[in-house]
Amino acid sequence: MGGLREADRYKLKSFFYLLRSLLSCIWITKDKAVVPMEIEPLFCYIETETAEKIRQLIRLKATVGEKYLHQKDELHEWAKDKLALLDKAKEEYLGVSQAGMHSLNDFFIQMLERSYDTGAGKSQWMAAV
Repeated sequence: MGGLREADRYKLKSFFYLLRSLLSCIWITKDKAVVPMEIEPLFCYIETETAEKIRQLIRLKATVGEKYLHQKDELHEWAKDKLALLDKAKEEYLGVSQAGMHSLNDFFIQMLERSYDTGAGKSQWMAAV
């Protein structure tokens, strides 16, 4: 939580970067699927009360300026606790899978070769090489 740990107050923008990442990690551990772009669907794996506190914070952020500093509260403590739990479980849940990497690399190389062969970007390709 970096600078959010030390201070008694923090910028909401920084906290939302943390919350989005944290909720995404929770989503991945539970759903094992691509994370949705919107934040609201990420609430499905957290407590209703916590989701409502985040919604309240979203509404507050819409009414205050960028320099507004928010006082640490129970939501900050919740995030800190969840982050600690995820940190302990990261090897089990968030390990990088090498399965399929070879086929993805092959696909990427084929697309580059196709682009080069058709002349779509031959001059740019040659300039980069």
